[in-house]
Amino acid sequence: MRMLRQKQSRPLSQQAQVSLLTAAQGHVFDALPEDALDAFFARLPDSVAKKLPTVCRRIRQNGDLTPGDRDAILRCAAALSKELAEEGALI
Repeated sequence: MRMLRQKQSRPLSQQAQVSLLTAAQGHVFDALPEDALDAFFARLPDSVAKKLPTVCRRIRQNGDLTPGDRDAILRCAAALSKELAEEGALI
């Protein structure tokens, strides 16, 4: 629930919600410290949008998420987690 909290008048896009839910279902967040979750939740949708524009376009156009799209989002989320850890943002 925490990851889907939205600021008033700034709803999350469909692809942002799908990205966050897919990463959650893939247990990407399980290894993250609780104090790092908000930063991770904030950066994941932008990372997916930047690295996977075709996946985002497909989600926007027809709501489809193929198994390949799911795997790509999970890889992107794992890479972001590693990137943040290397930056020291998760310490």
